[in-house]
Amino acid sequence: MSIIGINAAGKTTSLKLLNLALEIVLNNKGLNEDLVPSVFLNEETEKNGIVMTVYFYKEDKVFELISLIKYKRNIDGEIHFYYENEVLRSKAKSNITSKNNIFDFTNKINYKEVKRNKMSKESLKVLKDDDSIVITETRDSGVTINTMLEDVKDKINYVQGIVNENILNVFDENIKKLERIGDDRDFKVEFKNSQTRIQSHIISLEEIVSSGTIRGQRIIKNTITALKR
Repeated sequence: MSIIGINAAGKTTSLKLLNLALEIVLNNKGLNEDLVPSVFLNEETEKNGIVMTVYFYKEDKVFELISLIKYKRNIDGEIHFYYENEVLRSKAKSNITSKNNIFDFTNKINYKEVKRNKMSKESLKVLKDDDSIVITETRDSGVTINTMLEDVKDKINYVQGIVNENILNVFDENIKKLERIGDDRDFKVEFKNSQTRIQSHIISLEEIVSSGTIRGQRIIKNTITALKR
C-alpha cells in the first residue's frame, strides 16, 4: 500500500492516524504513549473530543470500535488523553452476505456489544483511562506490529543550522527560514508575507513544516555535498 500526494497534502498525518489505530488494536498501547497526532490539539477537540472508528477482523468475527477521545491539562499545562467512552461491537462472519453490509451492525443475530461506560467497576479497574476496551478482545491474539513512524531522536538530525531558503522553496515556496537552534531540540520557522516567527520543539515541528520538506531539504543538501566532492 502506498500513500501518494503533493507536499503538505497530509500523507504523514494519515500515516500517524493509521499507526494510532494499529498500535491501539494490535499493540494495546495507551493514548499517552506519544500516539495521538498533535494536529488534534485545538479548542474544538478539547471541548468535543475526537471520534475514532476502527474496523478489524479476528477469529471469524468482524469488529467495530468507536472511541470518543478527549484530553485535559494539568496545572503544569501537560496534556493527558483519555477515553470519554467507547463502544465495541462484533458480529459473526456469517452475518456478512455481501460487501455492502460488511460495516453494517444493525443485524443483532450473532451480535455482541460492549460499552465502556456500562462495564462493571471490577472490569474497569484493570484499565487505565487511556487504555482501550479493545484489549479485552485482542490482548491474547499474539499479533503485534512494529511502529511505522520514525523515532524523534532520528528526526532531529534532519535539520542542521540554517537551511538555505532556495532549498526550502523547492518543497514549500511559503517558507522563508528554517533554523535549528544550536544543539537543542528547538527550531525557528519564518514564513513569507508574515511577521510571525515561530519557535517549535522537534515533536511538533512536522505540524508546522511538512514531513516532505523536512526530509527533502536534507536530501538536497546531501546531494550538493556529494557533488562538490
